[in-house]
Order: sequence, then C-alpha cells, then structure tokens
Amino acid sequence: MSSTKIGIAIYAQQGTYNRPRPPHWALVLHPTSYSAPDVRVYHIRGRNGVWTLGHDVRELQGMGDLMGVLHIADIPPERTAPLNDNNSTHNHGQEHIHGEPVATTTTTPAPTTTAVQRLSSFQLDDLDAFIQQFPATKQGDDPSKLFVWTCESYVIRVLAYLSREGALQLPCVPEEMYDYTRRRIAVLKALPRDGDGICIVPFAE
Repeated sequence: MSSTKIGIAIYAQQGTYNRPRPPHWALVLHPTSYSAPDVRVYHIRGRNGVWTLGHDVRELQGMGDLMGVLHIADIPPERTAPLNDNNSTHNHGQEHIHGEPVATTTTTPAPTTTAVQRLSSFQLDDLDAFIQQFPATKQGDDPSKLFVWTCESYVIRVLAYLSREGALQLPCVPEEMYDYTRRRIAVLKALPRDGDGICIVPFAE
C-alpha cells in the first residue's frame, strides 16, 4: 500500500473583458503523481449564486488554465495515531520538494459542526469516501471564517477535517488558511512554467 499525495490545484481565471479573477482552488489526490491521467479532484463550482460539487477523476491540465499544485503532504495508508477529537499542536518534521526543506508547527481546532463518518484508515478509497461526505454549500460549517462562501472555503473545510482525523497537519489554523495559501500562490506565480509539466511547490513556507 502506497501513500497518497494531497495538494491544492490552482487554476487561473478570467472575468469580464479578460480581467483576472481570483484563482480557482481544487483539492487533488493521487498515489504517485499529480501529472497522472486519473487524479481525484474535489471542488465546487458557483453559478448565479448556486454552488454545486464538481468532483471528478481526470488529468489536471485538462480542467482549465492550471498554474500548478501546492503540495500539502504524502498521507501514509495507515493511521499511526489514535483518533483526535481535541485541539492539539503538531510538529510536522521535514519534507523536501524541489530541494526545499520545510518544517512547521500548527495548532488546529477540531471542527464540530458537520456530522461525518470518521476515517478508519488513510488509504485512497477511504480518503475519497470521507471527502465525498461534504456538501457543496456552507450549511453553517465554515472553518475558514471567510466573509462569503467560496471554492476556497470548501477546500479549507475539507482540509480542516482531514487535519482533525490526523491525516495531515496544517501550517496554520483554518481561519488563517486563505491568506496563507494566497502567499503560496504568489510563489507559484513567480515560477516559470515547466513546459508540459506541472509546477509543484510545497505548501509549507
């Protein structure tokens, strides 16, 4: 059994008169590579104020103007710690992506609003079933604390719950995730596009 890569795919968007809009976020999972043709994609789409799920299994570059992926973690297939229902502080250790060592510590409050089935393992199909439980709409549960519900809010909510399950550790509390991710997107934008490859940068600073 292999680990599962999890990240946030960032897509450039344009509005009226080709004016840039805030990028679109999608949570992405795959056992080996974000360049694979069968990456699992989890995101929401908004149209006329109505949010719908846009989950799919596909090649990331075929979904839009892909800027790159912010790689969050490689999730091991089996749980290594008991279920955690309380707020806790974690040490991330170090990870190397593109030669960059990263080490962060975070305190992540446990979300409590959405009733979800807990994760018994971190295998890909179990992670998929866990994420599929979350609705496209806010329904009173928004750990991001953003002013309005957005695709970013959806991704942050799922990550907050995965953090509670011990599947990954976030570099900051959920309500700081939006600003934190925008800083990482700025790093992504500054990197040259790698031909047909996908630009991947570590989520941790």
